[in-house]
Amino acid sequence: MHLAIVEARAPARPPDPNLIREILGELRPRYAYTHSLISALAERLEQDRAALASAAAYIVCTSLTDGGRFARPPARPQSPEQRQGRQERRQETKRQAKRLAAKVKATLLLDTVVTLLSGEEKPLRFCYGGEIEALGIAYSRIAERVGDAMVGEVLCEPEVKALFARAVNV
Repeated sequence: MHLAIVEARAPARPPDPNLIREILGELRPRYAYTHSLISALAERLEQDRAALASAAAYIVCTSLTDGGRFARPPARPQSPEQRQGRQERRQETKRQAKRLAAKVKATLLLDTVVTLLSGEEKPLRFCYGGEIEALGIAYSRIAERVGDAMVGEVLCEPEVKALFARAVNV
């Protein structure tokens, strides 16, 4: 196997934050001017991939704030029209969230998980009539309508709701 393939499959090591400090410690005595030190460091980073990754990690970590996020630019002052538009968008978002919550609350009876007498659990739509007939009045009525087929193949959601409602009213 070629060495490049083995290296590509090897898990990446996290960058060592002290590596840049060590490299700078080596280079600093040799170069008197900052510009020449920067050039020497850039040359070293071109040759050493681990040092480059360490430098990138150092730059990113020093650019981040305490919370682990990049610092936000200062907020621009907003005009009254912009503030009103923002409030309207927030209200519309809240209305949409309420509509979505109402849809989620409307549970589908065909998707409710039923525990069969054998202890197996599966959604009502995938149960056969013979499996659910002993589970109670509502389920026995569904089993009568379905026979030996699956509930989801024979009945739709409104029919299942109507059968449950009739069983509750009896």
